[in-house]
Amino acid sequence: MDQLLNMETLTALREFDEPGKNDFIVEIVDAYLADTADRFKSLWETHKTGDAGALGKVAHSVKGSSLNVGADGLAALMKTFEMDGKAGTLSGVEKIAEAEKLFVQVSEALTKFRNS
Repeated sequence: MDQLLNMETLTALREFDEPGKNDFIVEIVDAYLADTADRFKSLWETHKTGDAGALGKVAHSVKGSSLNVGADGLAALMKTFEMDGKAGTLSGVEKIAEAEKLFVQVSEALTKFRNS
């Protein structure tokens, strides 16, 4: 889990929970997972339309929210999509599939952390 998630970030988020509760971390993780799943749909849609700029903007959003929950590796990958979009270059299908696979791994690790 440590390789997928920045435990310092997650530990800092957990400090917002009241002792003996995990309401805040559950809310943050659940919101991130739902929002990011929707944004991956948008990544695929913008790729299909060939809109590199829109894909870059979606990637920017995923990058920021991923950093907020300690998914630094996914954030770094999204930064490459963002930079491609700014350059007018459309990220390849295989690159989006790789990012989506990483998101699945991050989702599993975050769920495990949330429930611990």
